[in-house]
Amino acid sequence: MRWSTSSYAGTTQGANNLYGSSTGLNRTATISNLPTNGSTVWVRLWTRSASGWQFNDYQYTAANLGSVGTKASLTLPPGGTTLRGGWATFVWSPVAGAQEYFFYIGTTPGSNNLYGRSQGLNTSLSTSVPRQGTIYVRLWTRSAAGWQYNDYSYATAY
Repeated sequence: MRWSTSSYAGTTQGANNLYGSSTGLNRTATISNLPTNGSTVWVRLWTRSASGWQFNDYQYTAANLGSVGTKASLTLPPGGTTLRGGWATFVWSPVAGAQEYFFYIGTTPGSNNLYGRSQGLNTSLSTSVPRQGTIYVRLWTRSAAGWQYNDYSYATAY
C-alpha cells in the first residue's frame, strides 16, 4: 500500500501559516520558524491512501523564551562593594534556557584584560583579582535569544 502525506503547522487549528507542504512518502518535516512566545502551535498531518485523505490534529506549546530571564545577574558579591585580598568568588543566578556563561574581568568597563573565559553552565567562579584599584566585571549569558550581559564594578583593597 502506498500513501502520501502533507503537513501543516499554524497558530490556529488547521492553519498553515507556519508551515504547509506535501512531504510525499517522507515521514519527517523540519519547521524552522516556530514561535518562541509560549503560544499554541497546531500541527495537522494529512494522509492520503486508497480511501482518500484523512488527517489528525496535534496541539503543542511553543517554548516561551520571552518570559525566561535571558541574562544572569551576580548575586555575590554585590556590585559596588570592596573586595579584600587578591582573591574573589563570584556567584550568579542561573537562567532557564541558558546555553553558556562567559565572564570578563578588566581594568576598564567591558574589557577582559585580566580574565575572559567561558564558564560553560557553571554559576560561580573563584579567581585572583588585583590587590588595589577598580575592576570591572561583565557577565555574559548566551541563550536562544543571543548574547546579553550585565556589568558590575568593584574596588579592590589589600
